[in-house]
Amino acid sequence: MGYVTLPECRLFTGLTLTDISNEDLQTFINMAGTIIAGDLTIDVKDEEAVGDINGTNSTFKVSNYPIADTNTDSVVNSSDLTVYSWSDASNPATKSTVAVTTVYPREGYIVLTTAPVASIAKVTVDYAFTYEDALSWDMIKLACSYMTAYLYCIKKFTVLPTTVSRGPLRFQYAAKPYDEYYKKYQDIMASVKTQMHVKKTSVDMVLKRTRMRQ
Repeated sequence: MGYVTLPECRLFTGLTLTDISNEDLQTFINMAGTIIAGDLTIDVKDEEAVGDINGTNSTFKVSNYPIADTNTDSVVNSSDLTVYSWSDASNPATKSTVAVTTVYPREGYIVLTTAPVASIAKVTVDYAFTYEDALSWDMIKLACSYMTAYLYCIKKFTVLPTTVSRGPLRFQYAAKPYDEYYKKYQDIMASVKTQMHVKKTSVDMVLKRTRMRQ
């Protein structure tokens, strides 16, 4: 779990085993991955998939794509979504999970292991999608590393006072120790989000008002 390995995270952030154990660092990596996944994706629940329910068709399509990686392993497959078949379209108690063979995330297609029989009322999907068509996983590794370091610093340093007095002298930190990590995370994520995928075709411009007379 997590978008970055332990050695990569230590390399990018400078965190050593003296600073934090592998077990604790992995916990923060997992938390950072969850934050990034939430930042990049939009959840969809019980969307009715498009496809014939006739006992032979096993391929269905969702309306929002690319389908997103939700378990932070940098791969989109059957573990990132859940498909249900409903015997009664209006009764959630009749839905049951359906096994998935293949996912085509960029096209929004899902191939089921077994074609739903004709008596099934509908097929729905719980999934998430992203507006980014081609995510840079290397950049996301960096973002995950910096968010991990930020979470570590939050735990370690927020218990420290921002001001320290020594007799008549008063010292104040100019910046919190974790600010730089968070800023780096924001900068990288802003760059990732500039790679927007637009699935619409261009249209002719429409004049919103009449032309000015000479």
